[in-house]
Amino acid sequence: MAIKVNGLLVAGLGKSAYEQAREGGYTGTEEEFISALANIGSNPTAEGLPVNDVRTGTVRDGQSIAAGDVVNVQDGEIYRDVVAQKNVENRLNTVVMTDSDLFKLNESYSILIGNSSSNPVAYLIDNTTGKSVYSVSAYSSAVLSISGDRLDDTHFVVQALTQTTLFAKIGTVNGTSISFGEQTNIISAVIGNAPVVALEADRIMSIFTSSSKLGIGISLVNGTTITQKQTYYLPGNVNAGHISATRIPDDDSGNKRVCICFSDTGDGNKGKAVIATIDSANAVTFGEVVTFSDGTIYATSCAADKTGNILVGYIRNQDTASKITIFVVLNAELNPISNESNNNTGNVVSVQAIVYDDDKFACVIDNYAKLFEFSDGVLGLVTAYSYNANNPDCLSAAAIEKSKILIAFANRSNSSYGTTTILEISGNQIAGSFLNNSKDAIALESGKGGDTIKLGFGGYCACEGVTAGQTIDSEGVTAYSPLDGWLEIKDQWAKGYVTGEYTGNGTYGAGNPTVIDVGFRPECLIIGAESANSATGAVFVLLNGVNLSYSLPNGGAVNVSVNESQILFYANSASGQMNASGSVYRYIAWR
Repeated sequence: MAIKVNGLLVAGLGKSAYEQAREGGYTGTEEEFISALANIGSNPTAEGLPVNDVRTGTVRDGQSIAAGDVVNVQDGEIYRDVVAQKNVENRLNTVVMTDSDLFKLNESYSILIGNSSSNPVAYLIDNTTGKSVYSVSAYSSAVLSISGDRLDDTHFVVQALTQTTLFAKIGTVNGTSISFGEQTNIISAVIGNAPVVALEADRIMSIFTSSSKLGIGISLVNGTTITQKQTYYLPGNVNAGHISATRIPDDDSGNKRVCICFSDTGDGNKGKAVIATIDSANAVTFGEVVTFSDGTIYATSCAADKTGNILVGYIRNQDTASKITIFVVLNAELNPISNESNNNTGNVVSVQAIVYDDDKFACVIDNYAKLFEFSDGVLGLVTAYSYNANNPDCLSAAAIEKSKILIAFANRSNSSYGTTTILEISGNQIAGSFLNNSKDAIALESGKGGDTIKLGFGGYCACEGVTAGQTIDSEGVTAYSPLDGWLEIKDQWAKGYVTGEYTGNGTYGAGNPTVIDVGFRPECLIIGAESANSATGAVFVLLNGVNLSYSLPNGGAVNVSVNESQILFYANSASGQMNASGSVYRYIAWR
């Protein structure tokens, strides 16, 4: 069944816009059809296409606009009128959290591994609310340190250190539950923390200090079974503490690379970094060890962007009474490419480096989340936001969207119970969330202060990056994306609707419901019978999933159900079900 949007055939139900246009009588070639779409602004009389309202404007200084943002326009200047909102803290339970590791699993969920004085627990965290929807013990007793990483959308690895033995196990997410496979002992005689890094879905790398040497263990994963393969040690007597690690882009041969940061306890606890390269045969080679700090290091955290630039955050002593947090950017060869940025002083206890939106840096230091801008070889602080009233501990954080960061911490304001919160980034601001009071137009391109970009005020407009089915809503303008890269923009009164028709086939009853798929869950649906035997003119009205009006004289009861994109209804006769054989029915559905 072809679907029309405002009387125009568009992509939907698995068919391209051109295919559906052909069904509707369009006789031109596909190239002509695409050309008509592309030239809609310069050729407003293109057959079958509406006239759009596209204008240009200049992004206001200090603003960062993304394609698809609802914006205000004043005297040719474009800006987002957003109001910061406080973040919401979600308590996990009433257990004191002593360590944590957090990572995004898929678009819907993240995994938090939280340690306590009793045992480590894996939490399934909802990426929309930040709340735990499921938790399960990851080990039967307390451990000294924990770490985890994503393998694929439904599997992850947890690594923990008992008294001296490092072990790992695979977690599986099924719906909203978590189960674990058997644990595998990686190595014994380990001291300090020991991070794990997923090289691929079936290969992991354990990093540890054993026998006063920094070591690496490569293990294979098959389902929920881990097989430990090879162990390698960094040449030289390197006794590492405060270890952190991050994947960086593969080398030209496709070999996996991991940057490891640590304090060298055999060399005055200086801050050092090294890159380990792992080939397809699981052989490990180490690069040159680089010193990024000559002072005593108390913690490290690192994260790499898509180009291989590495943000390293660490805590260093400033004097006997306080510590200082420093950030430096290294390139993929571990050469410093930014000035050090001093950010926090005092009794600093936690630091976490993050990369969000592919190549933008952020960090969490105690109770502050900060955005960094890396430009012209200099790392500069853009803004900071205090997300907690007290200095939290045991920090971990992950980017769950390009504009959102999930943080887990021990909340000192509430008995150090494990807690999560989500922070949103809007341009050069960060807060719990933002209310966007903009309502004039929709940005069709991305841009920063001083850039000239296109705006859509109405009609059918090309918009970079939007995907079919996406809806943009605001008080002033609203839009729906009928196919990739395009928006249909409407004024305030028209939230967007779909019209269509179908021909009845004579079936009825619970086993043969009539199904209408409009691509979204409709707020209101009206079906009119154009020629339904003796019931010509019958009208069926559905509002918020409830059948409110039905004018068919002999229809009897109608049973209705609604899901995310379909309306299903049935009755005790074909005519009563609005499905009489050969009869034509037309409908309109509002979002």
